Amino acid sequence: MAVENYVYLHTRLDSGLPFYVGKGSTNRATSKKDRNTYWHNIVNKVGFSATIIQKGLTHKQALNGEKFAIAALKKFYKLANLTDGGDGGNGLSGKNHPLYGKPRSKETKKKLSDALKGKSFAHSAVWKGKTLSEEHKAKISAALKGKEKTPQHIKKASEASVIAKALKRKAG
Repeated sequence: MAVENYVYLHTRLDSGLPFYVGKGSTNRATSKKDRNTYWHNIVNKVGFSATIIQKGLTHKQALNGEKFAIAALKKFYKLANLTDGGDGGNGLSGKNHPLYGKPRSKETKKKLSDALKGKSFAHSAVWKGKTLSEEHKAKISAALKGKEKTPQHIKKASEASVIAKALKRKAG
């Protein structure tokens, strides 16, 4: 099943000027999910309007169209795009994804592992508003026991604890 993709433009409601270019399918053009801080700052202040500027594209065509539009517009406008475009996902998941059921090679797994080393996903939007079960907390605790901590880690943990206690007192 091929998904129809498009390139869209977000404009400011106060001035009508463009501030973001994206590639999407289904309702991505009007969605506020998974946007960067700069995008949210603009939208929270002045709102936005979405316009589809190219449609009926393949995934690759849409990525190229996004890159072209960003390159053309960033010469004249301050865009909230963090990249030059062309690096977005294809919007497919599960059985619809072209890599579904295809195992990753050892080399690919190693590259992914190396790329994610040292990155923390604990504060990602996926965890927002969710609490861990006691069993999950116990597993994390057990995994961390005996691990040596750097002086910087100890200092940051201490500062975070002080801040958390102050916020709790203020809220309660």
